Amino acid sequence: MLIIYLILNILLLLFSLLLYRTYVNPISIYSVIWTIAVTLYEIKLIYYYDLKAQTWLVIIGFQLLYIFGCIFSFIFLNIGSRSRKINNININEEKKQLKKLILILTFIGSISHFYGLYEAINLVGFDLLNSTYQLYAARLNGEISQGIPYLGVLNYVSLIFSGVYIKKFGFEKFIFLPIIIIAISSLKSGGRTEFIIGSLLIIFPVLFLNHDNSIKFKKNKRNLIIGISIFILLFLIVTVNRSAHIEIDKYTSPFLGYLMKISPAFHKIYHYFASPIGVLNEYLKNPDYNFSKNTFKTLYNFINKFGFKIKVNTYQDPYWIPLKANAGTYIRALIQDFKFLLSGVVAFLLGLVFSYNYIYLKLTSSYLNVVWSTVFGYIVFMSFFNWGFKSSTFWIILFVGTIISLFFDKKIIISSN
Repeated sequence: MLIIYLILNILLLLFSLLLYRTYVNPISIYSVIWTIAVTLYEIKLIYYYDLKAQTWLVIIGFQLLYIFGCIFSFIFLNIGSRSRKINNININEEKKQLKKLILILTFIGSISHFYGLYEAINLVGFDLLNSTYQLYAARLNGEISQGIPYLGVLNYVSLIFSGVYIKKFGFEKFIFLPIIIIAISSLKSGGRTEFIIGSLLIIFPVLFLNHDNSIKFKKNKRNLIIGISIFILLFLIVTVNRSAHIEIDKYTSPFLGYLMKISPAFHKIYHYFASPIGVLNEYLKNPDYNFSKNTFKTLYNFINKFGFKIKVNTYQDPYWIPLKANAGTYIRALIQDFKFLLSGVVAFLLGLVFSYNYIYLKLTSSYLNVVWSTVFGYIVFMSFFNWGFKSSTFWIILFVGTIISLFFDKKIIISSN
């Protein structure tokens, strides 16, 4: 079955190239990351349970529904034939205002992160890099707060606009500020999610914006690589530190066991990418349902602040596959929320909205479409792992980013019709 799935995705990649005329597009992002995740699971460097036929049908079915959504936005909304209209742009004013915006968002967002950093230092001292496992456990136990609620998300918004700045005006030293703030946020909590989010939110605008919008980007690739390398290096350090307790067991293949002798982190990284497929497989054997518990978790948390007592689970229930894991792809979350029929509709809408904004971005370079394309790019890229909209982070990014983008599009950059 894996061979069939690989052939299907090769065909889909070729189709996406014909449809969008670019290699990095809504269909290719989905196909590549899911092909990697499924292949890693099937090669069984950890002796995972075999995938059931039902799991294969669900994986392929949701992917096709997503792709139908992409096609619908391209053909039936007829946006591929929309004209492109760009007002006279004051490049210097745009550059000035964009830089100011990035610095303001970074400064405000950093207040929350530094508060959390203060608590982390009080707990373990200044050696945060070697205390990531302890910090992670402390965060799960509530010993370290996340700082001022929601305020730190502004740093993620600043990274999206930093990506735009890099592509249009080149990488300048001030862009290291939001990168460093996000790195500090990750270290204080012992987590790795911030590194992944930060990397993708700054990379996707660079990839999605047209090349003819770039002024100095090609001359500044080195600085961008340095910035992203900060995220990657710290991600690896945190992963290594949090993998120190992992030992070779009966579920570990000989090859993975050999790699673990070099570093136990190989086990952690492999399990991170492969295990969600196995969790989905186990979930589908006896699915449970709780309407919108994942998608509208942010809304329920907000309502609870006014005295309501709606039960909200921070983490999903784990499964043994045979190792313990709880992340089960976006498909598990959607089926839990809406059962099979409506969850398929959401997958269709996911493709439609992402593709719609991606194509409009190519046509107009709108800041609004940059924000929405980037957020949905992240959601789709991480769909092999979880449902991104379970987190308040991305709802806030969309809300704040939309307000700012509407102002920029109206006052500074473009209009389209």
